[in-house]
Amino acid sequence: FFITAKDEKENSLSTCHHVVIDTQAPVIHSLEQIDGKSMEEFQWNFDLSTYVSDFTSCYYEIRIDGILYERNEVYKKPGKHILEIYVRDLAGNETKKVVSFYIRPTTGRKPGD
Repeated sequence: FFITAKDEKENSLSTCHHVVIDTQAPVIHSLEQIDGKSMEEFQWNFDLSTYVSDFTSCYYEIRIDGILYERNEVYKKPGKHILEIYVRDLAGNETKKVVSFYIRPTTGRKPGD
């Protein structure tokens, strides 16, 4: 929209503003390089913006087995795990994607790793 203001001396100032109405949830693209895969360890060292698209900026949260996961953290607990990615854009639209992966047990691992 365009706004113009004038004073009593006919001095004017104009400005133009764009309004975006975002009703669409962000899209999380395929995670097939993780889903169902078996690996020795898991580490999310990817830029999430390559997997998420939206018209605005987004806030995201990654969880493994319901626990908040910090990006670049190396996860080595053996067994099947659930990876959840939650994304919310600036308009409050939300989406979630859930995949699973498996960490293979390795020899020489200390208990608790």
